[in-house]
Amino acid sequence: MRSTPLPLAVALLAACLGSGGCASSAPAAAAASAAPVTSIATPVGRMPADPRRQIAWATRAATAGAGTTGAASAPSKPLLRDPARAGATTSTLALCQGRPRDVGAWLEGSGAGDVRSRWASAAFALGAVGFLSAEHSGTKEDLGDLLQLALPGAALATSTLQGDGAGIQQLALSFGTAMALTQALKRLVEKGRPDLRDSDSFPSGHTAASFAGAAFLHERYGPRLGMPAYVLASFTALTRVAARKHFLDDVIAGAGLGLMSTWLFVTPCCDAGSFEASARPDAFPWRLVFVYGAVLDPDDTVQAPKGVGTRFLLTEPGDKEARLASARVFLEYTPVRGHTFCLHVDPVDVAGVGTLSAPVTFGTTVFGAGAEVETRHHLHRYRLSWRYKLATAGPFTLEPGVGVLVTDYRAEVRAGGTKEVVAHLGAHPTFSLRVEGQIARTLRAQADVEGGALSDSHFLDASVQVIWQAERRWDVGLGYHYLDTQTNGRRIRSKLTTHEVFVAIGRSF
Repeated sequence: MRSTPLPLAVALLAACLGSGGCASSAPAAAAASAAPVTSIATPVGRMPADPRRQIAWATRAATAGAGTTGAASAPSKPLLRDPARAGATTSTLALCQGRPRDVGAWLEGSGAGDVRSRWASAAFALGAVGFLSAEHSGTKEDLGDLLQLALPGAALATSTLQGDGAGIQQLALSFGTAMALTQALKRLVEKGRPDLRDSDSFPSGHTAASFAGAAFLHERYGPRLGMPAYVLASFTALTRVAARKHFLDDVIAGAGLGLMSTWLFVTPCCDAGSFEASARPDAFPWRLVFVYGAVLDPDDTVQAPKGVGTRFLLTEPGDKEARLASARVFLEYTPVRGHTFCLHVDPVDVAGVGTLSAPVTFGTTVFGAGAEVETRHHLHRYRLSWRYKLATAGPFTLEPGVGVLVTDYRAEVRAGGTKEVVAHLGAHPTFSLRVEGQIARTLRAQADVEGGALSDSHFLDASVQVIWQAERRWDVGLGYHYLDTQTNGRRIRSKLTTHEVFVAIGRSF
């Protein structure tokens, strides 16, 4: 069967939305099939030539009640919100046919009112989360168990009710990939959980499942379903941390696997008012990067009270935690060429159990030699920075920047019924420099150095990596990361040094 040209498919979509369903527009399409029409005019103007602008035109034409004509034949390709992401097999007409107009508009509408309703949907989901938390404050783990099944189940139910066979296949592929990678990493890393019950903390399977379901709803059917689902998926991740089943880097790793697997395999069924529909095809201002690293021989010394307690290696009792894995995430936004804003979330969490070889004074307690102790180390670093790309000649570019770093540090030692926790929260300015050079058409080298100092506290964060631009949205980096940070609080003095080999996976949108 001959495929329908894209402009005609857009015209038929406009008629479908304007009349409440594609079935009612079939006679008009059949009557016009005798001779093709080269241009289509409506009360909102002629159809633009650029296919990326035809979706917005179709929505305006439907709202204005415009009629459309053109040569019709059954379309074989979906009307994607990004024509570069072709590959879905479900037709636009099949998705519209028989669906009430209000449901179609709810899923695919656009405009200021539409944005407000999306946020209303997200607010409703957030309110539901708050209600569940208040009603089941003692069963956070149960809520996480429920939502890890509910979100993928909702994704499957939505595709089934829509008769979206291609969506069901994509859901199975993306969800299966996320779960396979999660289980493989659990068995490879064997990181201890915060409650030390077992060694499969990294990454979080609950979070991976929840974000895989939420991302599918967003990618396939748009923000109207996606935004509330993302709220619930984030709540699932928080319940896993609150229930002491996972560290923060565990849930970041799980979220990354769920999101990336979905973005890799799932295509939108039709224009669903996504972020990407409004992005210029040659410029994606947002970039989200998940970094997965293997930490080699961390050195974490701590002394509390400062100048009085025993200075000891916090990770020493947990010798079985020699193999450490961590994950971090950062979001970049480039609203204007040359100016980039970046938010980093960089946690390092470790739990261990072992025997002290010598007496240790920590906090107000003396732990004797030979005591069986549990240690927990928690360092969360949040950075907000701005970089400016200098105009340089040659193969290299320079990007100096400034920012602010907030550090949340907590050390815990427990033996029997005795528990000592010392915490410190601090902030100081940072200065950074990025040097980047092109090696080949799709290969570049990148080096980052960032540091800052305030009073007796300081930090140095440096990394070097080789980045492969897999395609215009995706990039993969392999590199080395060094971190040296010293914290001097009122009650604690600590020094952490880590060496890390990492893989970074980035997606622009």
